[in-house]
Amino acid sequence: MKHKNMTFSIPEDLKINLQSHISKRGMSRFVSNAIRKALFDDEVNKERELDAAYEAANQDTDRLDTLRDWNMLDDVSDLIDDEEDWNWLKTSNEKGKKLKHG
Repeated sequence: MKHKNMTFSIPEDLKINLQSHISKRGMSRFVSNAIRKALFDDEVNKERELDAAYEAANQDTDRLDTLRDWNMLDDVSDLIDDEEDWNWLKTSNEKGKKLKHG
């Protein structure tokens, strides 16, 4: 694997602690492993957050009702072949308005 040098700053107390635990030769490997683990943990946390969001969405009854309504409309539109067939909806809406208003 190809390696690249990087320069970055860390707090002095962290540098002292790091140098007391890790040899100079092992520093790059240690830092690389720590970064790799932090990035992996971040990805795992993002996946968990997404899973929780999907689960919450699946428990949202208003959302599920809306999805059912849209799916029913989609099913109805599949049954209707052309524009003329939409007249039944217009007629039923006009009847409904007449009933409500008078």
